[in-house]
This record gives sequence, structure tokens and C-alpha cells, in this order.
Amino acid sequence: MRRFWILRGVVCSRPRRHFSAAVAPVLAALVAAAPLSGCVSIAAGTTADVFVAASPGFDEFFELDTAEMAAAAAIVQLEGIRRLKPTHEDLLLQLVRAYVAFAFAFVEERMEAAAERGDTAEEEHQRRRAIQLYSRGRAVALYALRLQDDGLDEAMRGGEGPFVRWLREEFDDEEDAAILFWAGYAIGARININRDDVSAAVEFPYARALVQRSVELDERYYHAGGHVLLGSIYGEFGEAVGGNPALSRQHFERALQITRRRTLLVQLQYATTYAASQGNRQLFEQLLREVIDSRVDEPSSRLANRVAQRRAARYLRQIDERVLQ
Repeated sequence: MRRFWILRGVVCSRPRRHFSAAVAPVLAALVAAAPLSGCVSIAAGTTADVFVAASPGFDEFFELDTAEMAAAAAIVQLEGIRRLKPTHEDLLLQLVRAYVAFAFAFVEERMEAAAERGDTAEEEHQRRRAIQLYSRGRAVALYALRLQDDGLDEAMRGGEGPFVRWLREEFDDEEDAAILFWAGYAIGARININRDDVSAAVEFPYARALVQRSVELDERYYHAGGHVLLGSIYGEFGEAVGGNPALSRQHFERALQITRRRTLLVQLQYATTYAASQGNRQLFEQLLREVIDSRVDEPSSRLANRVAQRRAARYLRQIDERVLQ
């Protein structure tokens, strides 16, 4: 006997079977590898919608080792579904975010831990992994931007001025803040982790412009993440390459105001960029101790706060190395 599976008005027959939760990743992989039939295409679209709707649950998770494994698996599954739904904008956004978040929270963590214990081979291995992940996130982000407007490449060839004008002309909706933020983050993180690569560094103005436009459209998006990124850019780099300490502090203070100091990555980045580059040892230590000692349980920032606390403990141990004298 067969029962029927109805998805968005299309009927697909399937055997009556019961599957355990452990089989779900296998099914996702099979869907990703299957030919593009009507039922598979609909299933892929529905799966993509489920991933998008369920994504806040990952932010609310509490245990870092489990989250690391889950994040890696999610990237593979999202890439598989993308093969069947290559123009699903929300799916593309989640995929960019997954690459950036995994690289920052877990791969860079392994890189820094290796550096702290003097394991240069492992440090370089993890650095190469981070570069690959950020590069893939960048590629997906640029693809998503091209879907919204095919003038991206021409605007980038024109330089920073034409690129900024293009952003203002083509992205004027509050919802655009998300893809602009993650695109800027992916490009900027790729540059930051691989500063010897001149070909990557030339994209720095585009990363900054993307994040700036995101903030203009919705400054509160992702826990004021745009303000944090701009604060980091202006705080870490010298004035000769676009740094601006006063503007950096303004962005961080605004982020603290928006988040009510409950998203600890704000304080972490404030300390490690602005305070460190300004040689402000007191502010550096004050901000990191606030992160370490915090008992805040903000569901939407729970996992990010765990990451921030782990990093803050290391950076405080390294205060003499990190704060300019």
C-alpha cells in the first residue's frame, strides 16, 4: 500500500516507511544528488525553506563542540540543496553566513590555539582552511548579488566611487542589509586572514562599502553587526589605509547601545581592534573581563557569546603581545 506526499499542490507517491532522525542527513544528501525531477525540485525548495526558518535555532545553541560539528554538516547540506535551487536567495544568504560563521568561530579558533602553543604547522593548516572557507563564502555572496543586479562586475571594475553609487542605486530596501553585510564580511575576513595576498587586499574598499550600505539600510541587523565590522575596520587599520580611531569608537559605542551590551562579540572586537591599536591597556582589559565575567543569556546571541568568552580568555592572557605600547 502506498501513501501520497503532498507538497505545495503537487502529489508525489512514496512507500509507507518510518525513518529515524539519524537518517535525515542521508536523505538530504540523496536529495542533493538526485536528478532534477518535479518532486525532487519541490522537496529541495521545501528543505531550503526549512533550513532558513530553522536557522535561529543554531544561534541559540549552547555547546561549542557540538555546534562545530553541526555547522560543518550544515555547509555540506546547504551546498547540496543549492545545486537544485541555485537562485533561492534566502538559501544563498544562509550559505554565505554558514561559511563565514564556521570559519570565524571554529577554524580561526583552532588557528589561534595552535599559534598559542607554538604549533606553526597546525596554525598554517588552519589558516589555509579559513582562507578557503572565506573565499567560498565570498564567491557565493557575489553570485547572490549578481542575481539581484547584473551590474556588479562593471561597478567593481570602475573602482570605489562607481561601486558606492551602484550600491545606493540598486540596494534601497531594508531587507538588502543582510546580503550586503555578509558579502562585506566574507570579503573583509578573507583579506584579514590573508594579508600577504595583494590580489585580495585590493577588494578592501568594496568590503567596507558593502557593510556601510548595510548599516545605512538597517543598522540593527545581526546585533548591530555592521557597526561592529566598521568599528573593527576603522580601529585596526592605520589612517594611511582607511583607519579612523574616532569613527571606530563611534561605531562600537553605537553597537553597545543597540545591543544593550548583551552581544559580547561587540566588546571582544572593541578590545582587540580599537583598544589594542590605541595602546589603551585599561580599556582592553576592562572590555575582555566584562566578556569573561558576563552571565548574560541572550538566546539570539547565546552561541556567539560562548565563542566570545572563549576568545576573550586567550586574548587577556596575551595582553602584553596584543596591546601596542
